[in-house]
Amino acid sequence: MKYFKKNWLKNTLKLLVSYAFLSFFVFLFLGCYENIMEPSAVVERNTMAQKITNELGMEFVYIKPGQFIMGRPLNPPNRSQHHDNLHRVIFTKGFYLMITEVSQKQWKKVTGSNPSFFAGDNLPVESVTFNDVQDFIEKLNQQDSEYQYALPTSAQWEYAYRASAVTNSLNDSKIIDNDSWYMKTGLNSTYPVGSGKPNAWGLYDMAGNVREWCSDWYESYWKRRFWEVTDPTGPDDPMYTCKFVDKKLCMSKVIRGCSWDINNVITWEEDTTLCPPYLRDFGTLDTMSDTLGFRLLLKSNDKS
Repeated sequence: MKYFKKNWLKNTLKLLVSYAFLSFFVFLFLGCYENIMEPSAVVERNTMAQKITNELGMEFVYIKPGQFIMGRPLNPPNRSQHHDNLHRVIFTKGFYLMITEVSQKQWKKVTGSNPSFFAGDNLPVESVTFNDVQDFIEKLNQQDSEYQYALPTSAQWEYAYRASAVTNSLNDSKIIDNDSWYMKTGLNSTYPVGSGKPNAWGLYDMAGNVREWCSDWYESYWKRRFWEVTDPTGPDDPMYTCKFVDKKLCMSKVIRGCSWDINNVITWEEDTTLCPPYLRDFGTLDTMSDTLGFRLLLKSNDKS
């Protein structure tokens, strides 16, 4: 009887010690795993303001750090070179993106003019070239006493579009706002910004209204196949693009999203959406269309 009690106590003690060690290592692993998957989100989640509104009433939402698979996930016969080659994109820092496209009212406050084909203060500004947009941003940066602005990169734009589906899934082409206006019938113009449903991060019209300029020069994804890129900004030299793609793409900037004009949308038989997040186009610096506008990135609050 004494032998049984002695061994029972000994075995129980061993079990408790083993359980304590196991719990410690599980806790340690989970903590490390969270830091690996979201390197700075754990720190920034409680320190970054979720929304910022500037002097013109432009509202920006915070997009937290993370990663996603960029590029075309399937291989249809008529696959376009603009969407080729999957590659992982990692954002080590969050950023602020305007929740709507820039409106005509906001454009007029900065420039004093309105180039849009469809007139209306709350409609998105369109018929603006890339150079027009850069002039607008330069004037806005001079007028704003607190913040600085830029266009988002193509990678930032796609990451923001995907919103809640920014993990490693290769099946993100089905992300869509079913209330996106490009899917409606009978539309023949733009519509007021922010009047549809937002995505999971509170961004409106990522899949409709007007297409949007991005900051980076166009480049083919073929060089990125199975690569992992961190905080990409695109090629520094526009002539770099000419070495790898059709000459008509030289000196072209990336255009993202879809517009009110459903004929402007490219489709594939395998897709259940008309405007998948990887969809991209290109335009020269003087390209202009009533289907093309932009939204702003809040670059910094450093006026120096």
